Order: sequence, then C-alpha cells, then structure tokens
Amino acid sequence: RSNIFPAKIGIFHEAGIGDWFLLNPAIKEIKRRSPHTKIYAVVDSILQYFLETDRNIEGYSLFPDHSVFKKNFRYDEEIFFSSFWGFFRITRCRQHQINLACKVLNIDNCNTKPEICLKQEDEKFGRSYAKLFKNRMITLYCNSLSRLKDWDIKCWERVIKECKGYMFVQIGGNSKNQVKGTLNLIGKTTLAQALIFVKYSRLFVGVDGLFNHVANIFEIPKVILWG
Repeated sequence: RSNIFPAKIGIFHEAGIGDWFLLNPAIKEIKRRSPHTKIYAVVDSILQYFLETDRNIEGYSLFPDHSVFKKNFRYDEEIFFSSFWGFFRITRCRQHQINLACKVLNIDNCNTKPEICLKQEDEKFGRSYAKLFKNRMITLYCNSLSRLKDWDIKCWERVIKECKGYMFVQIGGNSKNQVKGTLNLIGKTTLAQALIFVKYSRLFVGVDGLFNHVANIFEIPKVILWG
C-alpha cells in the first residue's frame, strides 16, 4: 500500500508505558512523512508526563475522558486501538511489536527508533547520582505481576554480594521485594526519575517489563531474567 496518511489520526491507548514507547517510532515516522497529519490520543494518566513533552501529539485526554476524540472526530471515523494483547498468538505474527505497529499504521521501511523525552530537571537528577557513584551505578528492578518473571529474593541478594564495588539502586513501586544491600528508592522517586536512573546506569539488571524497554531505548547494557 502507498504511504498516504489521513489529515488526522486518533489513537486509543489502553496498554502500558512500555507499549507506548514501542508505538512511538510509528508516530514519529508518520509525522516525518506527513507533517500536516494531526495525531490525537486518549491514554492512561500515567502517560501524561510523556505526552506533555511529545511534540508529535496534537492533543490528548486522559482515560476515561474521551473529549479529545469528541472534539476532533465524527462517530463514523476510525480510531486506532493500540493494544496488541493476543494479537501475536492469533495471527502467528513473528514481528517485533515496533514493526507490527508500523505495519498496521501503513508504514513500510521504518527505521525510526523509540525515544523518551525527559524534562531538564529530571536529567539533572540522574546525572547527579551517576556522578556521586562514579560510574559504578547499577539499576535494579525486580518487581513483576507475573509469576513467570519472579526470581527468589535470596537470589537477588546473592547477586548483590557477588558484585562488590558497585552500587545497586533499586527502583520500582512495590516495597515487598526490597533487596538487602541496595540503595532502596522503591516508591521514593517519580516515574521519570526512575527512568533517568536507568539512563545514567553502568548496567541495568531486572525482569522483563517497562525498564527493559527503557534500557533498550537508552542503549544501556542489561541482564534480563525471566523465571
């Protein structure tokens, strides 16, 4: 198909932050090829920070508020529903989700990489910690809602003991998995600050999830455990 984009595109994103980052290349590519196309989105409130700094999004509202669609779309116009849950299994699709999102939005040969736009004060926050620990900071995230991604807390603590000379900074929002021997910042940072820790780390260690994608975007070496 030809890459002819409509005057406006609506995106209803009920998935998480990591999935939004994987959708990001398609959005950037559409705007690069068709600067006059206006993109509107309805997202979860946790994504507000990132949409505030995203120059590719013309307007947005926070779920369950759909007002941005009501103002800009008729009821018979199409809205892109950006949830890929079950899609890979149903279609036997073996593409990376970035490529799949581009294909669904009628984009071929997309080489655009995901990006995370962060505010200057958060960048400064991360740089100060990296300087404090003299390039020996390892970010740790070991929380998961899935038992498939759990690793025994004692195993994590053994990793800390084996890696002497490094400062492990534990991030996340679930204090039940606090690992001894780390600088515990669970629930003590904003989401943006947690992402910044990954950006300025020597290494990221953790389970598959949001911060895995974040390490990819910032090109930080990582060790990801599953099970």
